[in-house]
Amino acid sequence: MRRVSKDINDEHRYDDIIDYDYQGSSNHRHMPRSERAAQFMPFAALEGYGDAISETGRQTSSRITLDESEKEVINNKLKYLNDNKYLDISVKYFIKDTYKDGGKYEWYNGRVKRVDDYYHRIVFIDKSEIDFDDIVEIRIVGVDDGNY
Repeated sequence: MRRVSKDINDEHRYDDIIDYDYQGSSNHRHMPRSERAAQFMPFAALEGYGDAISETGRQTSSRITLDESEKEVINNKLKYLNDNKYLDISVKYFIKDTYKDGGKYEWYNGRVKRVDDYYHRIVFIDKSEIDFDDIVEIRIVGVDDGNY
């Protein structure tokens, strides 16, 4: 019986098969390199952990409390908008975060359809709505004097 060397340092351990041509499989198609490489791609052992870390690091803003003079300016602009329909405005408003305390402020640009005093909101032509309580600033496009 012939003994095969199992020494991992043996330079000639594959000499008997190194020159054979690869025959392939008659039962399976040849797998492309891109698919073969996918077998060795890293995977997320803790699924969702990266999302949780990102969510923890995400910053939110506190809601701004307006003083009486700032509230009066907004109320005057709302009255002006109620009397003058279909004006283009920019509104800075607060969006409450659904997962954390606080939220963020965004600007919305649109044309006013109506000021809804019953539900306390501005309704726009595109059917968007912003509650009065969330508004911190209103800019009326084309009106520069500031007396509303």
